[in-house]
Amino acid sequence: MRRLFLIALAILTLHHAEAAQAPPPGKTRYLRPAGDGWTLECEFDVRTNDAGWAISSTTQRGKAQLIVQAAYGEENELRSGEIMLQEGKQNHAAVIKRNQNKVEIRRAGAETQSFEVPPGVIVTSAPDWTDVFLLCRRYRDADGGKQAFAALWVHPQQPTQLLKLAIERRGHDRIQHDGKDLKLARFTIELRGKSQYAAWATMEGTLVRLIPLPQKAKQRSGLIHEGYAKSTAAELSLD
Repeated sequence: MRRLFLIALAILTLHHAEAAQAPPPGKTRYLRPAGDGWTLECEFDVRTNDAGWAISSTTQRGKAQLIVQAAYGEENELRSGEIMLQEGKQNHAAVIKRNQNKVEIRRAGAETQSFEVPPGVIVTSAPDWTDVFLLCRRYRDADGGKQAFAALWVHPQQPTQLLKLAIERRGHDRIQHDGKDLKLARFTIELRGKSQYAAWATMEGTLVRLIPLPQKAKQRSGLIHEGYAKSTAAELSLD
């Protein structure tokens, strides 16, 4: 019995380690509806080096800007991070630092919080889409079904939460992109507070389109990958 338990644990650890690998380095931008067109919502910047990898997201909402940064070591352990909220002339921040086998979150005027987190834990906030961006990348297509991933929700003005986020493949759809037929995986994603979204991603895990659920008829919403704004991905729906 103990041997079977250890084998199962090893398999789960292996799956988690595989899923937590860094996304391809580079910048990716997502747009939100604005009138009859689109405007910038957020930008991701992934970097890798000999010591590990790091991801940064910047989300702009009017005069407010939220920057979420997280750095991981060679074993995908969360090493550090910072969440910075700029609202006009006011700046707020929360800092993540590793202390032995735990991470500590510090923010002005609040007690330090400490969490034990798994390798590759997703650092996210609000408004921020790092969770969706990485969930699509980490979904294990060969396993299928509903899969859960740990996330550390950190905000400069609210207590930190350790969450389990879920993503489930529901099928596939095809779009026309750059004059070619492209197959996308369609997911249902559940984030903090049980909020749900429909997401479409390439078979390599690149998020293409995101729509909040329940979808409102004839109302444009959600996000689209900047590189797909002129494709039929803009027409995707659950109808």
